[in-house]
Amino acid sequence: PVGLVTVPVRRDGMDAAVLPVAYRDILEVLVDAGVAVRAKTVTIGVGMGQDTARVEGVRTKLKRLVARGWASEPSPGLFASTGNPLGRRDVSDGHDTDSSF
Repeated sequence: PVGLVTVPVRRDGMDAAVLPVAYRDILEVLVDAGVAVRAKTVTIGVGMGQDTARVEGVRTKLKRLVARGWASEPSPGLFASTGNPLGRRDVSDGHDTDSSF
């Protein structure tokens, strides 16, 4: 179908490169935050401001990421990254945090 955006269920070894750009941007904000954050914080973090309609759109994307294993919702309304979805290196010790290497 035209305009269909697919967010696959996350599996071992899969990284965020398989996600549409808007979803990768959201995950990047979650990873950078390092703690659970609200949808409004994520919306501002991706540069969309704090308009209510935009916040609700991002909240919908966050819920989809949670449902498909890319993020978590440790308590209602708070969202966090799960594992290392962006495959980033841990620069603190120079070791790769992606276990697939």
